[in-house]
Amino acid sequence: MRKSHPLVELSRLPWWASVIVAAIAFVGLRWLVPMVLRHQRILAPLAATVADHAIWIAGAFLLPIPFSLAHAAKRRRIAATPAILERINALSWQDFELLVAEAYRRKGYKIVERGGATTDGGVDLELHAKGKTIIVQCKRWRVQVVGVDRVRELFGVMVAECAGAAILVSSGRYSPEAIDFAHDKPIELVDGNELSEMLASVPEFRETKQSLGDDAVRVEPGLVATSTGIANTEGAGDSVCCPKCGSTMIRRVAKQGSRTGQAFWGCSRFPACRGIAPAK
Repeated sequence: MRKSHPLVELSRLPWWASVIVAAIAFVGLRWLVPMVLRHQRILAPLAATVADHAIWIAGAFLLPIPFSLAHAAKRRRIAATPAILERINALSWQDFELLVAEAYRRKGYKIVERGGATTDGGVDLELHAKGKTIIVQCKRWRVQVVGVDRVRELFGVMVAECAGAAILVSSGRYSPEAIDFAHDKPIELVDGNELSEMLASVPEFRETKQSLGDDAVRVEPGLVATSTGIANTEGAGDSVCCPKCGSTMIRRVAKQGSRTGQAFWGCSRFPACRGIAPAK
């Protein structure tokens, strides 16, 4: 079995393991080794030299700390991925597209949303930056493995659209054939792990978020939001409207912040629309 370098092994352990090893090395080289070898004519001078440089030798064992921290962060992301993907799969496809759009917007792209309720021709989003157009297909396929056929279809759409590149977004993973097909083409494949990290950067997804489990319940009669304010509408059915865009609102319960536990109305088009209204 091939043995790896001790520093490599330390990088795979918690950061404090490197600190402990460095402390032991310093104490051993600075005091213990000279004490044990002080009567050895040949080894005593070498031990004294090592003792003089003990702090530098021990310091080498601190080098893996940044790599240990990076590995720990990666392990936390991997551990959190299943829960995040479960939340992603619970989204409506409209909210899914809106959140993906917001994630790319935060990366500096200008976004054109082509999905929604109408036929999009295989394109959900257009990304524009530095004169380059990138098409994005972010259908939320509930499959674990996306095959090469999907990638071929996107490549065909990219050519037809005269786009500079294409991105395929999936909460699953891609087959080896799909990865091989995209390898030498301007196609980026975003899998479940990358998608989790990408959406985690969007506050609307990371915090309490109306779209992701605020104990949402479809509209109850009682309040209707209008363009001029909030009116009491007992008997009006469940047609509570957003004061900003007029869409149907959803009754939710805040899970954090100063209004934790309080009910409110949130726009069903969140995060595209952030309209809210108090609920009794």
